[in-house]
Amino acid sequence: MFLLFFISSVFAGFSEVSFVANTNMPGVSVEGKSQKMVFAGSLENVKGATLKFDVFELETGMEARDKHLREKVFKAKNKGDAFISFEAKDLVCASNKCELMGVLTIKDKAREIKLPVEMSSNKKSLAGKATIALSQYDLPRPSFMGVQVEDNVEVTFKTME
Repeated sequence: MFLLFFISSVFAGFSEVSFVANTNMPGVSVEGKSQKMVFAGSLENVKGATLKFDVFELETGMEARDKHLREKVFKAKNKGDAFISFEAKDLVCASNKCELMGVLTIKDKAREIKLPVEMSSNKKSLAGKATIALSQYDLPRPSFMGVQVEDNVEVTFKTME
């Protein structure tokens, strides 16, 4: 019983990540999201908290594009082959502006990053937006019929306990 309570309290809440990748074709972008992130930790004491999801959980609204994303960009053939995760190291807030420091890992390539974030006054939700360069994670820029995704991808996330 205690174990069930512990698991439900650690993974309770809602987490979502979405992205927008602009292309070399004006007005054409690729959007996607995952609402299946696993959040472990506490937003009150964010140090050590993690967000993680399998790349198979990313959805763009087009099955063929999702398959291409998994196989060509992340080189993942099966669920469990590639993950995206973030481990929080510190949260610094001053004058209603917060910065979340941590390690973003995309398919085994880890980099320390700083993210501007907004923390709710009751410390039960955290949201942020960042620009991630595919090249920093050794990920190829997807392309199809001459339309190629730009290197920088806008990522938005939100998690609530």
